[in-house]
Amino acid sequence: MDEIKKRLNPIFGKVFKDTSIVVSEDTTSNDIENWSSLNHMDLIHAVESEFHIKFNLREVIRMDNVGDLIKTIQSKAL
Repeated sequence: MDEIKKRLNPIFGKVFKDTSIVVSEDTTSNDIENWSSLNHMDLIHAVESEFHIKFNLREVIRMDNVGDLIKTIQSKAL
């Protein structure tokens, strides 16, 4: 999980144009000032590219926080 978080931090920094962002499992869209629906889709695309995976719509909708994102990434890495 920590390795995934380390890889997510620069993605969040780039997408939200704030390199000071450090995500935790509890991080949500309410915690990041510039998180909009457009940025959310950019984030999903960037994560898919970084981890060489594809999320389906149901998976994206069910992600409530970064912890859910990490669990979904882990499930696809198997």
